[in-house]
Amino acid sequence: MDFLKRLRWSLLLSGILVIGIGIFLLSSPLTALTGMATYIGLAILFSGISEISSYFSTVSFRRSGWVLTSGILSTLFGLWTIFGSGTDALMAVITFIFAVWVLSSGMMRVVGAFSLKAEGSRSWVWVLIVGLLSALAGFVLLFNPLLSAVSISSLIALMFIFHGVNNLLLFWGLRF
Repeated sequence: MDFLKRLRWSLLLSGILVIGIGIFLLSSPLTALTGMATYIGLAILFSGISEISSYFSTVSFRRSGWVLTSGILSTLFGLWTIFGSGTDALMAVITFIFAVWVLSSGMMRVVGAFSLKAEGSRSWVWVLIVGLLSALAGFVLLFNPLLSAVSISSLIALMFIFHGVNNLLLFWGLRF
């Protein structure tokens, strides 16, 4: 019973915190994307350091120069991302990938709609409409990286808010 009480209160605290983070991210979408690019840079940096240390901790006849090269390049890229202008470049890549994903996802829905039509499904029109709207949105995002960045950050912010609301619902659902 004591465990459930502690769990309940941690759900309340984490729910409030995560909702607060989500609201902050909605109010500062570019800051959120910069933060995400920085965390990716940190992950790459730690991966590079891990590869370098793995190279030197391996018996010399089993060492691979490729592992050392990859570690050095990853470390340099991670440092550039965090301390140089790499964060901006990484943000540009993230927004481009997001736009291409939205565009290709929409095009696949359009193709899928015609397959549904051929099978006699009545929902093919809705799938076609969503596919066309997604493809159009992807096309717009492709040529508007700022809108793409705001879209990514807003989706992440909304996921934080939904997660926080879920925690609050669990908090109120648990009885003492």
